[in-house]
Amino acid sequence: MTPLTVTIRPGPQTTRLRATWGTNNLQARLPTQPHHPSALRDLLDALSTWTGRVAHVAICVGPRAPASSARTLWGGGLLPESTDRVRFSIVTASQLKRAHLPADPDGDRRAS
Repeated sequence: MTPLTVTIRPGPQTTRLRATWGTNNLQARLPTQPHHPSALRDLLDALSTWTGRVAHVAICVGPRAPASSARTLWGGGLLPESTDRVRFSIVTASQLKRAHLPADPDGDRRAS
C-alpha cells in the first residue's frame, strides 16, 4: 500500500496543501489561517480515514514561511502531537526536495 503523503505550505496569502497516495492526489489553496484551531488536524484525520492510510504530513517552513507561520495553522498554539493516523514533521523546502516529496500543489518544486 502506498503511503499518504501530505505537504502543507503556509504562506502570506494562502496555505497550500497537497496530499498524494498512489496515483491519487488532492490539492487545495486554503485561507492562511483556519477559523478553528482543530480544523487542519480534523482535515488530515479525515483524509487518513478516507484513504485508510497513515498521513505523513510535512509542514514546510523557510524564508517566506517561517516556523512561526506554521503555528498559526493551530491558532497560535503549539504544533499538535502525532497520532496513530497523522504524523507531523516540520521541514524546509530543501528537505522536501531531498525527500522527493511534492513541494508545491502547482507542481513547482522550487521554494515558494
